[in-house]
Amino acid sequence: MTATTPPTIDALVQQGWADHERDPEGVLARAREALPRVDAPAHLPALAALVVHVAGEHLGRWDDGLAVLDALAALPVHAPDGPEAQALRHRARRCSCARATAR
Repeated sequence: MTATTPPTIDALVQQGWADHERDPEGVLARAREALPRVDAPAHLPALAALVVHVAGEHLGRWDDGLAVLDALAALPVHAPDGPEAQALRHRARRCSCARATAR
C-alpha cells in the first residue's frame, strides 16, 4: 500500500481498532471519509461496530455515530433485507438507547 492508495475497508477497520483508544477523533474521521469506498455488504457490520464504539463509547457523541450509521444504511450496497442490515439496525438501536440514557 502506498501513501496515495487508500486502505481497504477491512484494513481501515483493523487499523481503527488498533488506534481507537489513542485517536478516537481520527478513527471516526477516517471512517466517515471511507464511506464512499464501501463496496460490499460484508463491510457494513464491522464498520458500524467501530463507529458505534468510537463515536459513542469513547467520544460520547451518539448523534455523530447515528449519522454515520444512517449514511451506511443509505449506501447502494446496503440491502434492507440482508443479514448485514440486521446488524446495522442493532447498532443503531444501541446508539439510540445510549443517546437517550445520556440525556
